[in-house]
Amino acid sequence: VNTIVLGWTRNQSDPDVTGQTLYFNAGTGEDGGTPLGAGVNSYTKNGLSDETQYTFRVTVKDTDGNESAGAFIQPVTVLRNPANLSAVPWNGKVTLTWEDLPSNLLGYVAGYNVYYSQNPFSYVTGFTPAVRVSATGMGGQAVITGLTNGVPYYFAVTTVNVSGGERKTVTTVSAAPRSDMEPPVIDSINITEGQVITEPYTINVKVKDAESAVASLAVDVDGVNLITGTSSSISAFYNIGLQGAIYQNGNHSIRIRTADTLGNQAAYSFGVMVSGAAPRPPVLTGTIPSGTVSTPTLTSVNGTAEEAQTITLLVNGVQWSQTAVVNGAGQFTFAAAAISEGGNELKAIASDRRGSSAPSNSLYVTLDTGAPGGPHSLKAEARAGGVVHFAWSPAAGEIPDRYHLYQSVSAFSSATAPGVRAVDNPGSPITVAETTYLPDNDLVYYYAVTALDESGNESPISNVVSVAG
Repeated sequence: VNTIVLGWTRNQSDPDVTGQTLYFNAGTGEDGGTPLGAGVNSYTKNGLSDETQYTFRVTVKDTDGNESAGAFIQPVTVLRNPANLSAVPWNGKVTLTWEDLPSNLLGYVAGYNVYYSQNPFSYVTGFTPAVRVSATGMGGQAVITGLTNGVPYYFAVTTVNVSGGERKTVTTVSAAPRSDMEPPVIDSINITEGQVITEPYTINVKVKDAESAVASLAVDVDGVNLITGTSSSISAFYNIGLQGAIYQNGNHSIRIRTADTLGNQAAYSFGVMVSGAAPRPPVLTGTIPSGTVSTPTLTSVNGTAEEAQTITLLVNGVQWSQTAVVNGAGQFTFAAAAISEGGNELKAIASDRRGSSAPSNSLYVTLDTGAPGGPHSLKAEARAGGVVHFAWSPAAGEIPDRYHLYQSVSAFSSATAPGVRAVDNPGSPITVAETTYLPDNDLVYYYAVTALDESGNESPISNVVSVAG
């Protein structure tokens, strides 16, 4: 049977108070009121129903019969205790779970008190709660720690209503904490059974342990360790481009080994198939200057590719004499690369046990060391039909890209002298050390040639010759 005990501070400041009245409302309206003496400050109401909210109002009257509006309170009687209480033992602790009260009663719930003892009990009078848990509407949970493994404990949960009351009679559940016997388990991994691996692959693993800390985590391939760590996550680079049995095409076993701080160990295996595709092309990212350079050696040609690959550099399609090896960060460098006068196209090719990649992206740079040397030994020969044949020798050093043929009616010392003009056809440049020319008439003219490189730098003129067409 539920009882509500009310208490209040009576009016002591007004001398003409003659009495008090307590009104009770069970949800159907106030009763006629219960008269109380002027000095009363408490009241006990018996015979109330469970899980019910009641309204009480206390008023005062004076000698003239005036009645105050009063003070009211809406207490709630004790609620049922949670259903389906369960206990799960762990290492030195027990997790308790239970169901919240029905939704129509949740508004009356202030929280839940959790009690436990090493001895059985059926009521909690005189007990101190181990913990107070808020009501969520989604079920309750509490973790009781500091327990001794192997010792049985008894647990009970009571519902505390908004008036602070709880049902003291309880039904307990029992559980005995036990030593952690469970190893870590895989929380996430990017390997699946039967996965086909076609290129170097980073294996990412994360494990978890419900009770103890993770002490070690390792990744093996066919019994060969790739990496071992002490945290709950790890990344292992499985570079199938390397030589060695564990990287060859075919079936392999990837094994995850883990242990917690209590020595509980586990291993998880995944069968995979390695079927190496051709390497991806590397990426040239070098600090090659744009435009034109004046020195024939590039001081830094950099790029990225897969670790441990061998990189071959191509300059204008010709393999350079040195190679580079990709480091653990996936980077490679050619400290000095020789280039040729004029335009240069640089590409790279990556190689490993799977073969060679397609060429990389291209980088372009032009080498301009200045004008080529002037041609020499120019000779002119008149031929039939007024045609003049010219032949000369290029200067040593830079190979010219093309030549200009100049003409004048008198001897000259430079291509820019007055009266000197180029008579070669711009649409059909002279690219070898000889050419023919048909003058406009059969007068005697003076001729010289110059050499030009790809950048348009022009040499001094050759020796000057004269001939009539």
